Amino acid sequence: MMNIQPVFKSIYILPLLFAAGLAGCGGGDSNGFPGFPPVETCNYTGPISGELNYNVNHGVSAGCGGARTLNSELIVSFGGLGSEPNIKIYHENFIPGLAANNRTAHIVIHRRSGDPREWQTADGACTINITSNQHNTQTGMVKISGNGSCSSPALPDTNTGAVSNINIGVFTFESIWLRWP
Repeated sequence: MMNIQPVFKSIYILPLLFAAGLAGCGGGDSNGFPGFPPVETCNYTGPISGELNYNVNHGVSAGCGGARTLNSELIVSFGGLGSEPNIKIYHENFIPGLAANNRTAHIVIHRRSGDPREWQTADGACTINITSNQHNTQTGMVKISGNGSCSSPALPDTNTGAVSNINIGVFTFESIWLRWP
């Protein structure tokens, strides 16, 4: 189990970040909230196949969010506001402001609509290229974008009812502005 800052004590609370991400990080409100710029774009695009089959194209209306763990791991989340599936990219040893290629990551996929199934790649099974890494040092906010791929599938968490692998195709992503640290 990862060590997340006290306000996010469990990975299971992360789906709530979507609502908070949209409300607390701008949420389409053109004025934003103090310290948070408005949400202009966020997206995840790429196919998944196996036990779930989707050509995922999540934008602002699908929901976006994220968090920072105590060990400098950045979690960027897509989907969750009535969209399927929810996808989270976990990027370890994140450095604000640094665009970098071939960064290791792992991905967690789960359904929303009352379906508890979950799949997860092994740590380091995915590689992301951060092509843009904006860091506002005055507000502490970061916004990243790039692309990625996974060398092995997301494995089913059989305790959730998932039974077979999910292959993750080449994907692109762009986060909303996230608080760092």
